[in-house]
Amino acid sequence: FTLRSQLPESSLEWKKQMIDCDSVAIHVRRGDYVANPVYQSFFGALPLTYYQVAVSEMKSKVANPKFFIFSDDVSWCQQNFAFIPDAKFIAHKASVKASEDLVLMSTCRHQIIANSTYSWWGAWLNTNVGKVVIAPKQWFANTFSDSPQPPYASRYYNTKDLLPESWIRL
Repeated sequence: FTLRSQLPESSLEWKKQMIDCDSVAIHVRRGDYVANPVYQSFFGALPLTYYQVAVSEMKSKVANPKFFIFSDDVSWCQQNFAFIPDAKFIAHKASVKASEDLVLMSTCRHQIIANSTYSWWGAWLNTNVGKVVIAPKQWFANTFSDSPQPPYASRYYNTKDLLPESWIRL
């Protein structure tokens, strides 16, 4: 996966760091999942405990992981991810294209993803044969099991085949 245009210098510097270590991309999606009530009730931002458990699991699988955190709410991550003392926060200006962050996420050797298709693509496009990908077991905030569903709903909310078998579900 490559872009038509070259990455800007700041992104090339991040990419070099990611290539030179056992890099782990952590994607934290908050923005619309927190601010938009409809998205919040349907998708929901993952709790911090998901990331704490995922980081612990990653450390048990990867000898010397270096964590790179991508988010649409970097300031929140900087305040809440102190449990990873040497984490790098990828804080680009709003003018940076989402595709450039996607390239950087997929450059990392391993991923901890959010319940987000953007996250999913970052992990899917990673070409590292030995990659470790950790994903949320529950993709939606609501399981829809406590309410009557229309006949078509199960095919839309069934995430059984969303994640490859090799990905770890937490």
